[in-house]
Amino acid sequence: MADSDVTEKKRRFDSRDFDSISEFIIDTKDTRKKARKDMEQQWKEIDRQLAMTPNTDYKRGRSGQMKPGMAWMPERELPLQAQTLEILCADARRMLFPDNGPWFRAHGFMSDEYLRKVDLKSMIAGDENDVPSAINQDNVDKLIEGIIGDIHEQSGFFQQVDRFNAESFKYGTGVGRVRKAKKNVYIETARGMAKEQTLLPVFFATSIKDTYLDETPQYVMNEGFVVGPGTIFVKRQKLTDLVLAAQKGSGNPNQEDGGWMPSTLKDLQADNDGCVDVVRWEGDLVVERKTVDNMFIPGALVTVVISGGKPRIVKLSFRDKPFSSDVTQPYHLEHVNSPYGVGPLMKGEPLQAAASEMFCRLLQSAILNTEPPIRYDPDDPQFASTGGPIIEPRALWASSSAVEPMKIGDPQQLLQAYVTVCTHYADVTGMHAPRLGQQTVSHTTAYAKQQELSQGQVRTVDYANSLLDGAMSRILDMQFSYLQDVWGGERDIWVPDYGGYVRVFKDAIPKACVFEVFGSAGPSEQRARLQDQMAALQQVIQIDMLKRQTGQGKPLDLDILQKMILKGAGYADVDILFASSSASQAGPPQVGPGVPGASPEDAGTASTALQALAFGGGQGAGGPV
Repeated sequence: MADSDVTEKKRRFDSRDFDSISEFIIDTKDTRKKARKDMEQQWKEIDRQLAMTPNTDYKRGRSGQMKPGMAWMPERELPLQAQTLEILCADARRMLFPDNGPWFRAHGFMSDEYLRKVDLKSMIAGDENDVPSAINQDNVDKLIEGIIGDIHEQSGFFQQVDRFNAESFKYGTGVGRVRKAKKNVYIETARGMAKEQTLLPVFFATSIKDTYLDETPQYVMNEGFVVGPGTIFVKRQKLTDLVLAAQKGSGNPNQEDGGWMPSTLKDLQADNDGCVDVVRWEGDLVVERKTVDNMFIPGALVTVVISGGKPRIVKLSFRDKPFSSDVTQPYHLEHVNSPYGVGPLMKGEPLQAAASEMFCRLLQSAILNTEPPIRYDPDDPQFASTGGPIIEPRALWASSSAVEPMKIGDPQQLLQAYVTVCTHYADVTGMHAPRLGQQTVSHTTAYAKQQELSQGQVRTVDYANSLLDGAMSRILDMQFSYLQDVWGGERDIWVPDYGGYVRVFKDAIPKACVFEVFGSAGPSEQRARLQDQMAALQQVIQIDMLKRQTGQGKPLDLDILQKMILKGAGYADVDILFASSSASQAGPPQVGPGVPGASPEDAGTASTALQALAFGGGQGAGGPV
């Protein structure tokens, strides 16, 4: 019997197994939801603060009616949390993605078999571009970077990362998924516009409020458990949409998008809005059985629909990749066994509530001091006829009794309390005046201002570094692993380093790749590295000059030095600049360091030429020199 037959026999389920799986998934979801009940309440409060919706519950009774004498009280919600979220997202975007230059580097696996299959010259769309004529390691790396960059542009990758970061700042944990998605492409033909669909490995952000994480990974690492984590996603979906997806989908459970069971959707009843609750499980699963041994299913993808209070499985498949599709990034972890992080807005939530309370009380006290309650003699004939004195400027009270204003509240004390709470909020979240764009005192030096701003951003810098090492690296690895699955035929991809399009076939994608993710620090680090290289080359030239003066050693090969500088600056194919010909070899002999009779002035001239070639000789990789 073949191994596939044994596998299919082991994975054969009956109705009792399906009921057991669906009940286990729903029970697990309810257990996880109950465990984070307090956290969800805090998330709800943060959403209210971001929407700047005042909390007026204390002004109403149990029946919801306004309490007597409280309708006049002004209610305002401060924008502290909204402002903090805006600044954090902007700073994180600036730290992750530079305005110009790459934010990651790819290093593809180039084997002999790959070199036999791929001919870069036949892949170039056009002959006039300054592109390499033969493929090498640098060409493979830039090709992968161009492909991944094209996918990011088509799928709105950077906007999804912004949403991912916002979730982490708000709720402490950012959640996203990488999956294969279809994109409509419209092509103009002789018969008109034709629509085609292309598959892309896209990343999109989801909400932690609709995701229930598993604490199993920590136990697996500490205790060596076999069963891996299972992530639960919850959403509301149109029943008609679900039925259509089941009809068009595959029934093969060995496909990640397969395993549909359309028959289980026939008698489902939608709610009043036409939707049903959908619960999706992804991860290792154990099917408990009473009569036979339990079944262990690694990498299971199960979709459960709740209709009429009863769950049922409508899709069951097996993951075709050795990793789950979800990507998580906590802002800051506080507990060993909890997968949920704590974000800056969670820390600032009680202080925002206190500041809003102080601000509202300050307004109320100011109103009471401007239009104070008064005490008068109800037996006074004048007041008895008018219903009491009217408080307004230049009011005249023709009465024999005294009118006494009542002082309620102290605006000065309330203002001091309000400023204190706002200052505490700024300390907790790091939102001080320089970070918000306000000027510091005039006598502060530029260096001191920069230091003050950097100190306020240090926590965001730590988060960005953690994000680059964690979620961003994982996303790139996952997207590359899907390339071989989604790539069909040929596609023209713009490669910025070549300044032209490259026609990419499936064979042009290597089997493996390692990504170096450095964020917005990449271009500045590259410039610093080039400066270090230039300083080292100048030292080498000076030593070579001394060697030639004493008659020792061999002269430096300046062609090799030039190629090293050009490659360090990012140029892909430098050999074309050094093509040998009879014309290029003719002319007067070159003078420089390492050449007999060279003077120190000649060495300085050669050093200056090398420096100009390294820093000013190109207009970007692949440009004119």
